[in-house]
Amino acid sequence: MQFKPICRICENNFPEKIFQLHFKRPKVTLEQIKKIKESELELYYKELRLNILFDYLLFNQKNEIMFEFFLCQKCGFIFFIPCPNQEDILKKYQILEHFLLKPKESPYLDRRQKRISNLIRNESILKVPCKMLDYGGSKGDSLKPFIDENYCFVLDYYPVKKYNEINYIKGDLNSIKESEKFDIIFLQHTLEHVYDPVNLVKGLVDHLENNGYIYIEVPLGCFKEYKIMQEPLTHINFFSEESLTYLLKKINLNIIYISTNFQYVIDQKDWCINCIAQKSNNKGKYVKIESTKKQMGYYYFFYQIFVFFERIRLRINKLLKYQKIITNK
Repeated sequence: MQFKPICRICENNFPEKIFQLHFKRPKVTLEQIKKIKESELELYYKELRLNILFDYLLFNQKNEIMFEFFLCQKCGFIFFIPCPNQEDILKKYQILEHFLLKPKESPYLDRRQKRISNLIRNESILKVPCKMLDYGGSKGDSLKPFIDENYCFVLDYYPVKKYNEINYIKGDLNSIKESEKFDIIFLQHTLEHVYDPVNLVKGLVDHLENNGYIYIEVPLGCFKEYKIMQEPLTHINFFSEESLTYLLKKINLNIIYISTNFQYVIDQKDWCINCIAQKSNNKGKYVKIESTKKQMGYYYFFYQIFVFFERIRLRINKLLKYQKIITNK
């Protein structure tokens, strides 16, 4: 576990403490969870991970622990300590392998695929045919709009074969040849899980062709996610546009697009940052970004309320219109 408050993006030693959370050992034990039916395992998502924390990472030393959250003033990154390091994360996955559930099928998959496809095509970064990699992509659903004209690969610890046109590789970057290069790499909802996000992106960029692109998607963790964290073994990094931009510029990537949107992730909407960066020696265009402190504000919360009531209004209008049609008949 990492116990010193050192920023893992810029290595700043003096971040600002902003929040704290307490976690207790759950009443239900890991042995009890092992006996639970697979269909009910999802209900014990939090308890399962907390048991791993106390039993395997803290070695039964404590029954309660406090996590302190820090904001790095230099790069805008939010993180907590103690934080599971790379060895702890691998241990977690080894244990979770015995409890793995089949990945959910998103009811909004078509919308998600269309959104990503439109962004890639609108930014004119797709030169057909090209070689595409979805790192941590599981089933490779994001590649579906591109499989007919391009060479598509998924690299994942636990890939799920779904499309015949996609090449699935089990493992991490060590599982592909050092000389293997791609034109576009997808990295979606992965950076928030890893202990060393800088070196992960560096490793992926090593597998990018010159002038190749990387598409990154992460939750807007700096908004509210860190305040409502249910357990500390899933998301350990909380990004803003500012901190993600700092990370990418640190490894000399040119950002050509970045935005924060309220969009579907699996079966619900959440605030996410979408970013496209290029591996190029040419100076990139100016892209406006939002600061962490601004994105920690309540604007996003109020927008969610607006969207909620707007959705209700549209449903009422639809029902009234339908009722009018029925009445006229």
